[in-house]
Amino acid sequence: MGILDELFGLDGRVAVVTGGAKGIGMFYSEALAGAGAKVVVADIDVAAVAETSNRLMEEFPGQILGIDLDVSSRDSIREMVRQVDARWGRLDILVNNAAIFSVLQPK
Repeated sequence: MGILDELFGLDGRVAVVTGGAKGIGMFYSEALAGAGAKVVVADIDVAAVAETSNRLMEEFPGQILGIDLDVSSRDSIREMVRQVDARWGRLDILVNNAAIFSVLQPK
């Protein structure tokens, strides 16, 4: 184990990335898995969750859980937590990446 692994290794940790299936969230998901974390790819885009999770599962077997998540719904959040607890029994890292962006037009 090298010094970077000792400093930045996330083996055994569980991370949830909201908005984790697309854009920068997808890169957070991949980087966390690459550092050894078990990663929950949580996103409202069902197709993107499936695509990103399947791709990451091939590279990081046993480390990825894809969950359809609407961060504006308490029930959806509770269900995500239930699934994470059932799968890994813990949650160590939360990346609150989900957001809605709109284009502002100058007047």
